[in-house]
Order: sequence, then C-alpha cells, then structure tokens
Amino acid sequence: MQIKQIFNNNVLLADQNGHDLVLIGRGLGFKQRPGNSVDKKKIQQIFSPTDKKWFEMFKELIEEIEPVYFEVSSQIINIATKQLQTNFSDYLLIALADHIHFAIERYNEGNIIQNKLLWEIKHYYPDEYTVGQQSLDLIQKKFSVNLPDDEAGFIGIKFVENQPNVTDKSSLTQTSELIHAIIQIVTYQLNITLTNDSLSFQRFITHVRFFATRLINHKKCQRLQAMTNSYTNM
Repeated sequence: MQIKQIFNNNVLLADQNGHDLVLIGRGLGFKQRPGNSVDKKKIQQIFSPTDKKWFEMFKELIEEIEPVYFEVSSQIINIATKQLQTNFSDYLLIALADHIHFAIERYNEGNIIQNKLLWEIKHYYPDEYTVGQQSLDLIQKKFSVNLPDDEAGFIGIKFVENQPNVTDKSSLTQTSELIHAIIQIVTYQLNITLTNDSLSFQRFITHVRFFATRLINHKKCQRLQAMTNSYTNM
C-alpha cells in the first residue's frame, strides 16, 4: 500500500493494487511523501468505495474545505457505528464533512438555521439524535464552536439517510411528517395524552414508523387497526 497524495498529517490518498483508498489515522502523513509505504499500524479508518462518483466528490470537496473536517467526520462515524451497531454508506463521510463545515461557517456568520423537524428526530430517532449530540461535543473540542441543538438533529438524520437500506432520502421527511400526523390523530381521536419518554410511547413510535415507511413505499399494511387498538390504554 503506497501513498499517492498527502492532504495533511492524518488524511491520505493511497494506492493498493491499483485501487484508490482514503486513509485516516493520527500521524499517517507525518514526515511522509508520495511513493512511501503506508504505516498500517496508524490506520484508523479506510474508505475504499468502488464508486468513481464518490472519489470525484471527495476530491472536489477536499479542495474546498480543510482535511480536518474529514478527520472529525471519521471520528463521528466510528462513534455512530459502535453505538448504533450498523454500518453506513461511504457517502456519510462526505455528507458529514460538508455539513459540519457549512454549519460552522453559518454559525460564525451569525446565520443559524432552525431544524423544523427537531422534535420528530428526537422522538422518532432517539439513538441517532444522541450520537448527534455527542458529535456536537466533538466539534466543540476540535473547533471551539458551540453549535445549537438543531445541528444534533441535522447530524442525527444523516445517520438515518446513509444506512445501507435507505435509497430515497426525500422519503425520510415524508415519513417524519406522516408519523407526526398519525400521533396527532391518535391523540385527538382517542382523547389521550402520550408521554414522550415512556417505554409505551417508544414502542408505539416503532410501530408507527414501520407503518409510515411501508406506506411511503406504497406497500400494504394490514395491521393499522390492530396497532391502534393496542394503544388505546396508553
């Protein structure tokens, strides 16, 4: 495995048997130059997509932003992979690096964007949101920037969008809006109050999210009435 290009001390482009790899690890590029062998002991994460479009996007983005954004994004992906117990599309690295750079740029300009789906993300994707909060802590330590809680939601939804089984990212917004509408209908029709942090509520959300996803994908769901009846006593 040989070094092709050094972006900074911690991010490299390498060649392995004619295949390009993006390598991230502390000190990988320190006192190195193209043509040298990669110190495999220092590799913390490898991105080796076969999709040429990924490399085109990566090379374009790394010319626009500092490599440190890829380092931080890689660390966030490591945390998310362990805590959410899932693998992600290689595009998550690009999506996170681009978003974090843009978010910090907006913050420094005093331009804060409100996350209109923050409540939905907190309650429908609580695990992803929690990792999003941890990501903000990491960003604060690295860039000395205290991004608002809205960004934890934006980052959290990136984990949902870049899971292997997600193909239509626009449907996620539709799904969240549909879940919210269903909750309002259930609350009104059954004249009940749902406790957001209760175990019953989380179980209910799991079923509603499953139903909404199938409905958005134009699949039949025959258990809606049974599901509604199951939660009349919440």
